[in-house]
Amino acid sequence: MGALNFDTGATGTSGGDLLWNGSTLTPEGRATAAIIIGFGGDADYAALDAGMLQSFSGYFSTRPFPVSTPGSIVGVRTNRGNYAKALVTGLNGGSLSLQFTTYSPGTGAFDLFRGECRDQSSAGAPELGDRPGIAVRG
Repeated sequence: MGALNFDTGATGTSGGDLLWNGSTLTPEGRATAAIIIGFGGDADYAALDAGMLQSFSGYFSTRPFPVSTPGSIVGVRTNRGNYAKALVTGLNGGSLSLQFTTYSPGTGAFDLFRGECRDQSSAGAPELGDRPGIAVRG
């Protein structure tokens, strides 16, 4: 299990915006999220900006949702009220890999945080890196 704070990139066992349990993502605290239906893959991820995320946020909820397809895109409203997008880059035996971008409030031009998170369920703790291929234990 692993939790990810989209505002800071911090990972742990709880206290983030989304918690991964091996098959579902669950928003924590005041965070809301959902799979963005009709969007998928690198091109859609790149095109999705803060304004679009905000327009989709009415569909976000606090309910857990399954993640079963690499290329899926998750929209998030963080506990701090920022918007984030996450691209599922890998699913393997209960482990989840994400590429994500968090936007500051009121602007689509400024990225608050970019990162990559890989939950290594067998190892216990998620890993976080600031660019593909680089990872440090969270």
